[in-house]
Amino acid sequence: MMTISKNVKYTLTIVLLFSTMMTYAQKSMKKAEKLMNKYEYAKAAELYETKLNFAKASDKDIRNLAYCYIHMNNTEKAVKYLANLVEKGSATQNDLKIYADLLKQEGRYDEAISIYTNLNDDFTQNQITSSNLAKEWIADTTVLFEVENVKDLNSKKLRFFFNKIW
Repeated sequence: MMTISKNVKYTLTIVLLFSTMMTYAQKSMKKAEKLMNKYEYAKAAELYETKLNFAKASDKDIRNLAYCYIHMNNTEKAVKYLANLVEKGSATQNDLKIYADLLKQEGRYDEAISIYTNLNDDFTQNQITSSNLAKEWIADTTVLFEVENVKDLNSKKLRFFFNKIW
């Protein structure tokens, strides 16, 4: 009778587990895309995150994850994943525009300007101008208006008065 060594058994077990995980990952990516098409970005993002934790994700998966976070208005995480594509050299022109826009939203104007400069089209020239203006406005500490509390109008009881009217 032929016996199989322990090393072969372990190797076969590992190969079987790995192939099962890869099949599951592929199916979950198809499910994530379907969820994105149904505007269920949070659920899709969860599936993409799971894959990123267990296997190497494709550029498409990373891009889709970033877009999920964009639609969920989580710019911090969207920037993280688009930065991943930029670092790998896999970002498309559209990815770069979106990445720069997100950096601008995050207040990272110099980084956004650097990317806009490399894109160099009419749209990005306007974005460079607006980023520079935003930096100027933030740096300008001139007080234009003085707001003071008018106690007769801003009392705790006044709020209840308006609730009764509407």
